[in-house]
Amino acid sequence: MRPPDSAHPASTDGAGADPHALVAVPVEQLQALRRGDHLLVLWAWPDGALSARVRWRREGAPAGSGPREGDLVCRRRVYEHDGGLDLAVGRDAVTLTVEALVADPGAVCEAAASLSLPAQPALVQYEPTVRRRFAGRVATVTFTSEAGCYLPRLRIVHSIGRFRPTSASEGTVLHEVPGQRLPAGTPLAVEFPLPATRGPSWLVCFPADADAGSDCDLDIRPTALHRLRVT
Repeated sequence: MRPPDSAHPASTDGAGADPHALVAVPVEQLQALRRGDHLLVLWAWPDGALSARVRWRREGAPAGSGPREGDLVCRRRVYEHDGGLDLAVGRDAVTLTVEALVADPGAVCEAAASLSLPAQPALVQYEPTVRRRFAGRVATVTFTSEAGCYLPRLRIVHSIGRFRPTSASEGTVLHEVPGQRLPAGTPLAVEFPLPATRGPSWLVCFPADADAGSDCDLDIRPTALHRLRVT
Protein backbone atom coordinates (compact mmCIF):
# COMPACT_ATOMS: atom_id res chain seq x y z
CA MET A 1 0.00 0.00 0.00
CA ARG A 2 1.35 3.44 -0.93
CA PRO A 3 0.76 5.77 2.03
CA PRO A 4 -0.70 9.22 1.38
CA ASP A 5 1.69 12.04 0.43
CA SER A 6 1.25 13.65 3.85
CA ALA A 7 2.78 10.57 5.45
CA HIS A 8 5.15 9.22 2.79
CA PRO A 9 8.28 7.71 4.37
CA ALA A 10 10.45 9.16 1.56
CA SER A 11 9.92 12.72 2.78
CA THR A 12 12.61 14.22 5.03
CA ASP A 13 12.58 16.92 7.68
CA GLY A 14 16.11 16.92 9.04
CA ALA A 15 15.67 14.09 11.51
CA GLY A 16 18.66 12.47 9.80
CA ALA A 17 18.05 9.06 11.35
CA ASP A 18 16.44 5.84 10.31
CA PRO A 19 12.97 5.82 11.98
CA HIS A 20 13.55 2.21 13.03
CA ALA A 21 16.63 3.29 15.06
CA LEU A 22 14.67 5.87 17.06
CA VAL A 23 12.92 5.37 20.37
CA ALA A 24 9.12 5.04 20.20
CA VAL A 25 7.09 6.89 22.86
CA PRO A 26 3.31 7.28 23.03
CA VAL A 27 1.74 10.54 21.86
CA GLU A 28 -0.88 12.37 23.93
CA GLN A 29 -4.36 13.71 23.16
CA LEU A 30 -4.91 11.25 20.31
CA GLN A 31 -8.19 11.85 18.49
CA ALA A 32 -9.74 11.28 15.08
CA LEU A 33 -12.51 13.11 13.24
CA ARG A 34 -14.71 11.35 10.67
CA ARG A 35 -14.88 12.99 7.25
CA GLY A 36 -16.92 10.58 5.16
CA ASP A 37 -14.57 7.74 4.18
CA HIS A 38 -11.56 9.54 5.68
CA LEU A 39 -10.20 10.17 9.16
CA LEU A 40 -8.40 13.31 10.25
CA VAL A 41 -6.03 12.02 12.96
CA LEU A 42 -4.70 14.52 15.50
CA TRP A 43 -2.33 14.25 18.46
CA ALA A 44 0.06 16.28 20.63
CA TRP A 45 3.73 15.79 19.68
CA PRO A 46 6.31 15.14 22.41
CA ASP A 47 9.29 17.50 22.58
CA GLY A 48 11.96 16.60 20.05
CA ALA A 49 9.77 14.26 17.99
CA LEU A 50 10.01 14.87 14.25
CA SER A 51 8.12 11.81 13.05
CA ALA A 52 5.54 9.33 14.27
CA ARG A 53 4.57 5.79 13.40
CA VAL A 54 0.86 5.30 12.72
CA ARG A 55 -0.78 1.91 12.43
CA TRP A 56 -4.45 1.32 11.66
CA ARG A 57 -6.68 -1.71 11.27
CA ARG A 58 -10.23 -1.89 9.90
CA GLU A 59 -12.42 -4.16 12.02
CA GLY A 60 -14.83 -6.45 10.18
CA ALA A 61 -14.10 -4.98 6.75
CA PRO A 62 -15.64 -7.08 3.94
CA ALA A 63 -13.41 -8.78 1.40
CA GLY A 64 -12.60 -6.68 -1.64
CA SER A 65 -13.22 -3.38 0.16
CA GLY A 66 -9.60 -2.22 0.12
CA PRO A 67 -6.65 -2.64 2.52
CA ARG A 68 -7.61 -3.90 5.97
CA GLU A 69 -4.61 -2.39 7.74
CA GLY A 70 -1.76 0.04 7.25
CA ASP A 71 1.56 1.08 8.79
CA LEU A 72 3.24 4.38 7.92
CA VAL A 73 5.57 7.11 9.16
CA CYS A 74 4.15 10.63 9.40
CA ARG A 75 6.62 13.56 9.32
CA ARG A 76 5.89 16.32 11.79
CA ARG A 77 6.52 19.20 9.38
CA VAL A 78 4.00 17.74 6.89
CA TYR A 79 1.52 17.03 9.69
CA GLU A 80 1.69 20.64 10.86
CA HIS A 81 1.39 21.96 7.29
CA ASP A 82 -1.70 19.83 6.58
CA GLY A 83 -3.30 20.32 10.00
CA GLY A 84 -3.25 16.63 10.86
CA LEU A 85 -2.93 13.24 9.18
CA ASP A 86 -5.54 12.25 6.60
CA LEU A 87 -6.30 8.52 6.35
CA ALA A 88 -8.64 6.92 3.83
CA VAL A 89 -10.09 4.01 5.82
CA GLY A 90 -13.71 3.68 4.67
CA ARG A 91 -16.71 3.63 6.99
CA ASP A 92 -15.82 0.49 8.99
CA ALA A 93 -14.78 0.39 12.63
CA VAL A 94 -11.10 1.35 12.95
CA THR A 95 -8.38 0.84 15.58
CA LEU A 96 -5.47 3.31 15.53
CA THR A 97 -2.13 3.31 17.33
CA VAL A 98 0.31 6.24 17.24
CA GLU A 99 3.80 6.52 18.75
CA ALA A 100 6.24 9.35 18.29
CA LEU A 101 9.82 8.59 17.27
CA VAL A 102 12.49 10.44 19.24
CA ALA A 103 16.28 10.34 19.29
CA ASP A 104 16.47 10.34 23.12
CA PRO A 105 17.80 6.95 24.28
CA GLY A 106 16.66 7.76 27.80
CA ALA A 107 13.02 8.32 26.82
CA VAL A 108 10.45 6.16 28.60
CA CYS A 109 9.06 3.59 26.17
CA GLU A 110 5.44 2.71 26.85
CA ALA A 111 2.62 1.20 24.82
CA ALA A 112 1.60 3.25 21.80
CA ALA A 113 -1.40 5.55 22.21
CA SER A 114 -4.48 3.71 20.95
CA LEU A 115 -7.91 4.78 19.75
CA SER A 116 -10.92 2.76 18.55
CA LEU A 117 -13.71 4.27 16.48
CA PRO A 118 -17.07 2.61 15.76
CA ALA A 119 -18.25 2.01 12.22
CA GLN A 120 -20.03 4.81 10.39
CA PRO A 121 -23.67 4.08 9.52
CA ALA A 122 -24.18 2.89 5.96
CA LEU A 123 -24.98 5.91 3.78
CA VAL A 124 -28.12 5.83 1.63
CA GLN A 125 -28.64 8.85 -0.59
CA TYR A 126 -31.85 9.82 -2.36
CA GLU A 127 -32.79 12.37 -4.99
CA PRO A 128 -36.25 13.43 -6.21
CA THR A 129 -36.95 14.45 -9.81
CA VAL A 130 -40.16 15.67 -11.42
CA ARG A 131 -41.39 15.19 -14.99
CA ARG A 132 -44.49 16.47 -16.71
CA ARG A 133 -46.71 14.01 -18.54
CA PHE A 134 -50.03 14.31 -20.33
CA ALA A 135 -51.90 13.21 -17.22
CA GLY A 136 -49.96 15.54 -14.92
CA ARG A 137 -46.71 15.66 -12.98
CA VAL A 138 -44.89 12.50 -11.93
CA ALA A 139 -42.21 12.37 -9.24
CA THR A 140 -39.39 9.83 -9.08
CA VAL A 141 -37.24 9.31 -5.99
CA THR A 142 -34.04 7.32 -6.53
CA PHE A 143 -32.15 5.66 -3.65
CA THR A 144 -28.51 4.52 -3.89
CA SER A 145 -25.96 3.12 -1.47
CA GLU A 146 -22.31 2.14 -1.86
CA ALA A 147 -22.80 -0.67 0.67
CA GLY A 148 -25.54 -3.28 0.55
CA CYS A 149 -28.05 -2.81 3.37
CA TYR A 150 -31.67 -3.30 4.37
CA LEU A 151 -33.69 -0.19 3.59
CA PRO A 152 -36.44 0.24 6.19
CA ARG A 153 -39.97 1.33 5.33
CA LEU A 154 -39.95 5.00 4.32
CA ARG A 155 -42.56 7.69 3.78
CA ILE A 156 -42.10 10.27 1.04
CA VAL A 157 -43.67 13.51 2.26
CA HIS A 158 -44.80 16.42 0.10
CA SER A 159 -44.84 19.80 1.85
CA ILE A 160 -45.91 23.19 0.48
CA GLY A 161 -44.23 26.39 1.62
CA ARG A 162 -40.89 28.15 1.88
CA PHE A 163 -39.49 25.84 4.57
CA ARG A 164 -38.34 22.25 4.16
CA PRO A 165 -40.30 19.82 6.41
CA THR A 166 -38.46 18.26 9.33
CA SER A 167 -40.98 15.48 10.07
CA ALA A 168 -43.72 13.53 8.31
CA SER A 169 -46.35 15.50 10.24
CA GLU A 170 -45.39 18.68 8.36
CA GLY A 171 -46.69 17.49 4.99
CA THR A 172 -48.70 14.90 3.09
CA VAL A 173 -47.50 11.34 2.62
CA LEU A 174 -47.60 10.73 -1.14
CA HIS A 175 -45.85 7.38 -1.26
CA GLU A 176 -44.61 4.67 1.08
CA VAL A 177 -41.52 2.65 0.19
CA PRO A 178 -41.71 -0.91 1.58
CA GLY A 179 -38.77 -2.28 3.54
CA GLN A 180 -36.43 -4.15 1.24
CA ARG A 181 -32.85 -5.08 0.50
CA LEU A 182 -30.86 -2.35 -1.27
CA PRO A 183 -27.91 -3.90 -3.15
CA ALA A 184 -24.65 -1.97 -3.25
CA GLY A 185 -24.42 0.38 -6.21
CA THR A 186 -27.85 -0.58 -7.59
CA PRO A 187 -30.31 2.34 -7.74
CA LEU A 188 -33.86 1.85 -6.47
CA ALA A 189 -36.36 4.21 -8.14
CA VAL A 190 -39.96 4.70 -7.01
CA GLU A 191 -42.51 6.70 -9.01
CA PHE A 192 -45.80 8.33 -8.01
CA PRO A 193 -48.10 11.21 -9.06
CA LEU A 194 -47.24 14.67 -7.76
CA PRO A 195 -50.18 17.02 -7.13
CA ALA A 196 -50.33 20.35 -8.92
CA THR A 197 -49.40 23.19 -6.54
CA ARG A 198 -48.45 26.83 -6.60
CA GLY A 199 -45.34 28.18 -5.00
CA PRO A 200 -42.41 26.22 -3.57
CA SER A 201 -42.86 22.63 -2.44
CA TRP A 202 -40.63 19.84 -1.16
CA LEU A 203 -40.26 16.06 -1.29
CA VAL A 204 -38.51 14.60 1.77
CA CYS A 205 -38.10 10.99 3.00
CA PHE A 206 -38.67 9.95 6.62
CA PRO A 207 -38.58 6.52 8.31
CA ALA A 208 -42.09 5.11 8.66
CA ASP A 209 -41.26 3.47 12.00
CA ALA A 210 -39.24 5.03 14.80
CA ASP A 211 -37.72 1.62 15.53
CA ALA A 212 -37.49 0.49 11.91
CA GLY A 213 -35.91 -2.94 11.90
CA SER A 214 -32.82 -3.35 9.76
CA ASP A 215 -29.65 -5.40 9.72
CA CYS A 216 -27.44 -2.31 9.66
CA ASP A 217 -27.52 1.26 10.85
CA LEU A 218 -28.37 3.76 8.15
CA ASP A 219 -27.70 7.39 7.38
CA ILE A 220 -30.47 8.37 4.95
CA ARG A 221 -29.86 11.78 3.40
CA PRO A 222 -30.50 13.66 0.14
CA THR A 223 -27.73 14.05 -2.39
CA ALA A 224 -28.12 17.82 -1.79
CA LEU A 225 -30.68 19.77 0.25
CA HIS A 226 -31.63 22.03 -2.64
CA ARG A 227 -32.62 18.94 -4.67
CA LEU A 228 -35.53 18.39 -2.28
CA ARG A 229 -37.26 21.52 -3.55
CA VAL A 230 -39.32 20.30 -6.52
CA THR A 231 -41.14 23.54 -7.49
